Amino acid sequence: MNLAPAHSLCLLYRRTMKRQYLDLARQIVDRDFAGMEKGLRPCGNYLEGPLNGLEFFELPKPRWESLHPIMALAELYDLTGESRYREAFERIWRSIAELDRHNNGGFSSGEQANGNPFDPRAIETCCTIAWMALSVEMLRMSGDSRVADELELSLFNSVIGMHSASGRWATYNTPMDGVRRASAHEIVFQAREGTPELNCCSVNSARGFGLLSDWALMRDAEGLVLNAYAPGSIQTVLPDGIGLTLTQTTDYPRKGGIELAVRPERPSDFTLKLRIPRWSRHTKVTINGVAVNEGIEPGRYLALRRRWKRGDQIHLSLDMGFHFWVGEEECAGKISVYRGPLLLTYDRRFNAMDPDDLPAVEPHGLKGRLVAWNGRLPPFLLMQFKAADGRVLRLCDFGSAGEGGSPYRSWLPYAGGKDPGLFQPMASPPEALETSRLLRFAARVRAVPGQEKAVGLGHMKPDDFLIHLEGIERDWSEVRRRLEEARAAAAAEPETARGIKLRAVLERLDREGILTPERIAAAAAIKEEILARYCLAQRLTRFEVSTLQPAPADIRDAAFPPAGTAFAPGPVLESVGLCDVRPAHGGRHGLIYLRLRHEVRQAGPGQLLYGADGPVKVWVNGIEMDCRPYATNPAIPGQFQVEVDWKTGVNELVFALVTQSGRAWGIFAAVLEPKSNVTDQSTKI
Repeated sequence: MNLAPAHSLCLLYRRTMKRQYLDLARQIVDRDFAGMEKGLRPCGNYLEGPLNGLEFFELPKPRWESLHPIMALAELYDLTGESRYREAFERIWRSIAELDRHNNGGFSSGEQANGNPFDPRAIETCCTIAWMALSVEMLRMSGDSRVADELELSLFNSVIGMHSASGRWATYNTPMDGVRRASAHEIVFQAREGTPELNCCSVNSARGFGLLSDWALMRDAEGLVLNAYAPGSIQTVLPDGIGLTLTQTTDYPRKGGIELAVRPERPSDFTLKLRIPRWSRHTKVTINGVAVNEGIEPGRYLALRRRWKRGDQIHLSLDMGFHFWVGEEECAGKISVYRGPLLLTYDRRFNAMDPDDLPAVEPHGLKGRLVAWNGRLPPFLLMQFKAADGRVLRLCDFGSAGEGGSPYRSWLPYAGGKDPGLFQPMASPPEALETSRLLRFAARVRAVPGQEKAVGLGHMKPDDFLIHLEGIERDWSEVRRRLEEARAAAAAEPETARGIKLRAVLERLDREGILTPERIAAAAAIKEEILARYCLAQRLTRFEVSTLQPAPADIRDAAFPPAGTAFAPGPVLESVGLCDVRPAHGGRHGLIYLRLRHEVRQAGPGQLLYGADGPVKVWVNGIEMDCRPYATNPAIPGQFQVEVDWKTGVNELVFALVTQSGRAWGIFAAVLEPKSNVTDQSTKI
């Protein structure tokens, strides 16, 4: 996942031109990104899934780590020209941009895609950086200026917002609303002796700035493409070998005026493209004082073809008027306010009112003025508004919000509703949100086996699974209403983007038979049976743990522990029931055996429920019962289920666990005994 061998192999091929690197990259992508292997999709179905219309959040592994191997698709398209690679990559990128990129340019909700840009869960630093890296590849491949708009949004809001102005620390989570905390505090479990502030986010965050060198100035078939606006100079060499310096004098993004000096070493004919952001409705451009009157369009590049000479001066005036994003789902009744690429944000440090006492924003006719801040830690931008109730409201740029440890809000109270007159260039397309609601609900229903009596926990704890079922019952009436509205819209707007998108999703749902009253009723009917079965699960805690053994190349090759293997009682984290193997491996790579004995009063069919922090193999009474080569942390109680014929008396359970270079914490285990023991077990519990 993080190592992304397919992408790395493409880069090796590009550097060395050795064919075996390209062949192996294609083998990985064509097998693991597309097909089934032993009932598993080890790499997340990144090729077939998008080509079959699945959104990224619907894929088996929609976590942020997946973005690194997905970049192999863009490289393979560039190296082979096969359109399927490009189409799959573009569909994944657009799915994230429409359904999982938040108002601050950050990506992920709880470290993965969920199809809901209003989801308030953690927006992890590593996730946003991976999203930006993916966007650089998308910009290279597509040449779409709106991708550069996305990179700018992420840079000026999330990336700046995830860093302390001191340079000392970066965040793990940079939420839309909340406070900013050092990653060393929020993910302190990653701390090691001598490097307490070193963690995945602290080393990834600065890459958000470094990526600027990949997209600020690019080349295409016509010439140079200037994507990034900021004070400073860029030096490059033109195709004819002439050196060129581009110097920007500007206060952007605080203000919209940009003076661009074009200085070739000697006169040269080339095309210079300027990005016109999609939010700049009224843009003015002059060259040496002469107005450019054609080709200026929001969301596109302005191509300037001429013979450039030293001393040529371009003046770019971008429209810094306000634009908005009206919230839905968890952000219903709220609105985000932007000025240029900057998300305006309430910070208690600059205001007299508390976060829960904010005045409602009236976007129509909104007026504000730039003001200075003479206190400590001045923001990059601070604007003052007069609210309808007469109070003064100050909003700063998101990157500066919460810098002093104070709470902030980027979703502000909004008294209005859906307003087609509001300019919302950052908002998700309505048709994307409509379909994502249906798809998310369908995913919840799909997680409940339709007609099966033996229902597994899947990836959820028993209590969570019951809450999940109750949510399906509770929300079905609302989903049914949305289904009826979607069908009506698809019929009334057959040629619009909304109608086409809705029709495609509705056809898929109908084909799969997911959102039907019968399916919902079946889910509700098994709830009592689920409750009855899982309240009987007995958590096992008396583990014995071996010393660290050499790890096999593949967990499937692990042998049953030989006679004479030394075991000692293993520590159990009582609060969660996890057998902790960290003392046994001490951060080293290897194999650990865990053994325990469980007494069953009466023989019969039952289940072993367990979760593991790494590749694992299981024996019951000396017989191999299960193997999970692709298990990884975190261990989740009940994640895996094994049908077991328990024998009367003592049953021995043995687990072989690969420590994954010291990242494994341990094992959860619980058993369901034969149903005839219900009364005795309930009494015991």
